[in-house]
Amino acid sequence: MKCLSIVVSAALLLPTVGFCADQPTAEETVAFILYGIENGSYVDVGSTSLGTYKSGIVSQTSSAPAEYSFPAGMGEYSSISVKQTDPCVFSVISRDKAGQNESRSYDFNHFATLVFTSRGDGRIGFSGECPIVREDGNCGKNGTVKVDNIIFADRLEKAVDFLKQTYCPGAPF
Repeated sequence: MKCLSIVVSAALLLPTVGFCADQPTAEETVAFILYGIENGSYVDVGSTSLGTYKSGIVSQTSSAPAEYSFPAGMGEYSSISVKQTDPCVFSVISRDKAGQNESRSYDFNHFATLVFTSRGDGRIGFSGECPIVREDGNCGKNGTVKVDNIIFADRLEKAVDFLKQTYCPGAPF
């Protein structure tokens, strides 16, 4: 009987272990929320009518910090890195196609809203004093961030809920 209970207990644990391994890290979740990217994300630029259309796939090169590289000449960025620096605070470094870095810190302890408008765009709102800090130490964007991944609205809402429940449970949302 002891052997049977051990086998049953082990079998009950297997789905839990598999599920936890597939969960995105806090950094990966924030990358998806802010930029709509994850390993294997599809990006496209240009116009088919003008003959300038190109497409490619985003590659994740690290999970902690979450680092992503974009195909050459595809979109605004060549790479993005997201690193958690404090509980629910994330440093984001984006490198543009010219090789220039831009750094910002996002304090998700002050996440307030996720709003989609009828025009098809979205905004992430933060509350409090200076929840977004630019690399020069000044506050950035008046506490709002434009969401570029509006086509993933349902997944974006789930990602925000996942971040709040899994990584930022003590945050005053």
